[in-house]
Amino acid sequence: RKSARKYLREIAADPGPRTLNVFRWFLRHFVWFRIYDGLEVDQRQMDRLREAAAKGPLLLLPTHRSHVDYLLLSWIVAEYDTAPPCIAAGANLSFFPIGGIFRRSGAFFIRRSFWKNRLYTACLTDYLRKILAEGYNLEFFIEGTRSRTGKMYMPRIGLLKWIAEAAIAGRVRNVQVVPIAVAYEKVIEERSISREVSGGKKKKEDLGELLRAGRVLASRFGRLNLQVGEAYD
Repeated sequence: RKSARKYLREIAADPGPRTLNVFRWFLRHFVWFRIYDGLEVDQRQMDRLREAAAKGPLLLLPTHRSHVDYLLLSWIVAEYDTAPPCIAAGANLSFFPIGGIFRRSGAFFIRRSFWKNRLYTACLTDYLRKILAEGYNLEFFIEGTRSRTGKMYMPRIGLLKWIAEAAIAGRVRNVQVVPIAVAYEKVIEERSISREVSGGKKKKEDLGELLRAGRVLASRFGRLNLQVGEAYD
């Protein structure tokens, strides 16, 4: 039980309305319209998403090209009167101080490798079921990591398999899957991706990288396009 509590504290999100509202305000006034030339969103698709959310929890499955993906999706669904999701994030993003901010904004953190740890796996699967059973929306990237090529990676279906099994067993109800695509004219990670593709070592996210990312706010990255598919159960 002591180990299980430790794992759950390590994993769990702790969303707070105040943090979410501050984050939304910051993104609206200091990010989206400062670094992008426009955001293309289909009003009918967002209306359809809001209608689906009224029927039950949403399982949002976006493509993953940039760290901007989860910021954009949480912000845009809230702008269209849908509850922001709890977001599966890699444990590498839980570093101080950004990890606490992300956790308060709805992120929960998953280790990159845990399949041989049966207790950790049990804690994570039950946590996912609890999120959905309590009516929270859930978001994760089915590719498992950011694409460095612009093409989709083969899906990793572990989390989806657990949720499907829980739905079949009746432990969660009315879950609806929503495929989402986010397209960029230019991703903010272009330099690091070029370095990695050229054989450079992937740098671990830390406070230094976060502070250096501030220069992004002085750049322009073209337009964003968000496509939201029909929800299905």
